Amino acid sequence: MRAPGSAGPPPEGDLGTARGLLDPGDEVMASIARLAGATTARLRLSGPPLGDRRPPGLGVVLLAAAVGARGERRSFELAHAVPKPRTAYDLLTYHAVAGAAVPYAPGLADVLRDSSPLTGCLDRPGPAGAQDCDDLVDRLRQDRQARRLLTLGFARPVTDPAQYGWRGDTLAWLRHEDVDLVLDVYESALVHFRAEHERMARAAWRAAMAGDLAAAVPVATWWRALAELEAAAPALLRGRHELIDYHQWTNLFRRVRTLEAT
Repeated sequence: MRAPGSAGPPPEGDLGTARGLLDPGDEVMASIARLAGATTARLRLSGPPLGDRRPPGLGVVLLAAAVGARGERRSFELAHAVPKPRTAYDLLTYHAVAGAAVPYAPGLADVLRDSSPLTGCLDRPGPAGAQDCDDLVDRLRQDRQARRLLTLGFARPVTDPAQYGWRGDTLAWLRHEDVDLVLDVYESALVHFRAEHERMARAAWRAAMAGDLAAAVPVATWWRALAELEAAAPALLRGRHELIDYHQWTNLFRRVRTLEAT
């Protein structure tokens, strides 16, 4: 297992020594512990993350083996056999492996997202992982440091329509449960990533005006919760001093909704 944050595709291998995965030995166990500590630091969490002192388990070994053998058919079977993460360190080590591999393993990406709920939260859920991701969002937002991770993760601009859809739908239901978190996300988006969001909004506006709703809807959906709060509770928005000049995005959402209804 390489260090988290390493550039480039994960190393590849084969499953010729798969039997050793059940008893990986002290060296691999030490590597898992180092991976857990490095990922905790990279995500700017402090130990123990989420207040959970339990050590990471061996599931990450199976996940890493599936990633390494991603050219083999058996990699899918192995990825499906990865146990659900039981501890907070499991969440982090799974994400360190799966999150780094998703861009380089398109055929295996959805299984990796299903195996790693934190990857699903910060990227998008796989086809079987939506409930696990919803549950994890609820857990993360209860912890101060994890809440910051979630806020900045959701605030970052993306190009994958499915990512926009997941984040937009999640923010839409969170506005009824945790409006401060929702406003934190939008405020962070405009403070830290305004230029990128403006570029995506301009492209979505052009698509909407050209009748290409499939290209406009994902971006507009991401701004749904803010548009709904602007209509239902404008005083909350006025109380956020960094949440300014956002009308191009809320107007985009309303325009796309109008076009969808016609």
